[in-house]
Amino acid sequence: MTSNNAILNGWKRVLIIILPYLIIVGIFQLIGYSVAGVGLNSVSAPKETYQDLIISFFSLIGTILTVWVFVWKFDNESFIDIGFHLKNRTKDILYGLLIGLLVMGIGFIILIYLKEISIKSFLYNINE
Repeated sequence: MTSNNAILNGWKRVLIIILPYLIIVGIFQLIGYSVAGVGLNSVSAPKETYQDLIISFFSLIGTILTVWVFVWKFDNESFIDIGFHLKNRTKDILYGLLIGLLVMGIGFIILIYLKEISIKSFLYNINE
């Protein structure tokens, strides 16, 4: 019965964090839109790459803040104690990056082979 209780507590914890996550990240995205100079009245997405980067960075800050607050208040643990440390993790990070690159590359090649995507042109603007 303890495992069922643990599962229920896990689901309750997920449900408890969802609404504050949406609110906090939404507020940080609004700040990001303001910093990036993107108007909230425009329906279109950010026009420049740097604007999208700024908004994504503020979303990341909101996510980290939400997770930190919930770990600090509900688990009474530090951020490092839940596995966010880099000491002696170089090999793990490199393996993770390599596996991620391989999975994305294989998926991309499969989609090209199946003609689900096609490359019409490649445009890289270094000044953007």
